[in-house]
Amino acid sequence: MSGALYNYMMAVGLRESPFLQALREETLKLPNSHWATCPEQIALLQLLVRLLGAKRVLEIGTYTGYGTLALALALPEDGRIVTCDVASGWSEMGIHYWRDAGVEARIERRLGLAEDVMTELLETDAGSFDLIYLDADKRSYTRYLELATGLLRPGGLLIADDVFCRGDVLEPDTTDQRVDGVKAFNAQLHDDERFDIAMIPIADGMTLAIKK
Repeated sequence: MSGALYNYMMAVGLRESPFLQALREETLKLPNSHWATCPEQIALLQLLVRLLGAKRVLEIGTYTGYGTLALALALPEDGRIVTCDVASGWSEMGIHYWRDAGVEARIERRLGLAEDVMTELLETDAGSFDLIYLDADKRSYTRYLELATGLLRPGGLLIADDVFCRGDVLEPDTTDQRVDGVKAFNAQLHDDERFDIAMIPIADGMTLAIKK
């Protein structure tokens, strides 16, 4: 997509709340700003939350809380999102935006390894999440898949980001464990009959998988 066409899409193809725009612009100032979910993905995530009628969402990888804010805004008033990240520093940036947008009460922030958080949730909340969004340590994607399967309700939606790894998934031999993790995840999910799947070419690739 050309830059001009992308700018056109941004102008007429989605609606971004002032709070989302402000947090995205602040996030873009960070050295690792490419970690943030793209605004066109955000718009899709919000539509999917509303289409599902989701009330319980789990986000793996908070970063600055940009995606967290978007998901919380899409939830109904009694909806809740659990978001987890291994570090607190970046996610601190999003808290006042959550508050200003009036959705802080819908958000539960957990700090720690995603695998540990998901394992803890399995003890109390198995089969209760409507949507799970994976955008964290790519080396652990296959483990996240197994944990997410237990956490999702039947008909729930798993969304995995960065499934193209900037095209490196095409390399037959890689030394990057993140790429190897995503390749293994893509292959495992393709063969997993518990899900109906669709990989879509948006941003760095995103896979949607509905639990049967």
